[in-house]
Amino acid sequence: MDLLYEKDLRPFKFRILMSSRHEALLRALAARFGVSVPVIRKRMIERFDMQLLENLPARYEAAEQMSEGSDPVDKALGVELFTRVIPLLDPGVMDEIRHRVGVLIKDGSSVEDAVMAGHTLVKEALFR
Repeated sequence: MDLLYEKDLRPFKFRILMSSRHEALLRALAARFGVSVPVIRKRMIERFDMQLLENLPARYEAAEQMSEGSDPVDKALGVELFTRVIPLLDPGVMDEIRHRVGVLIKDGSSVEDAVMAGHTLVKEALFR
């Protein structure tokens, strides 16, 4: 007897990510990281279960509206977005990136330069 949880669910996950709302989300994330949509899609299929995949567009839209009062550096790096809303990174990894960005700012780098360095670190952590 074949049980559903023993089957490869990638085709089902792929189908979920093909909706127009998911495509818009994937395009936005791909543009943010400077990668292609299939790279983001593959990462999500590997990391997320089907229930989380189904809810991603709504979670993303809600996060965009709620993050107005957060720290500008955290918002620019996507600390909350990429650890809780769309959990592509483990919180410990993001904390390390945020700490490194804070050290850069403390050492005299401009906030913009530190955030750019942080973006590079986030991209490296996502796609290693």
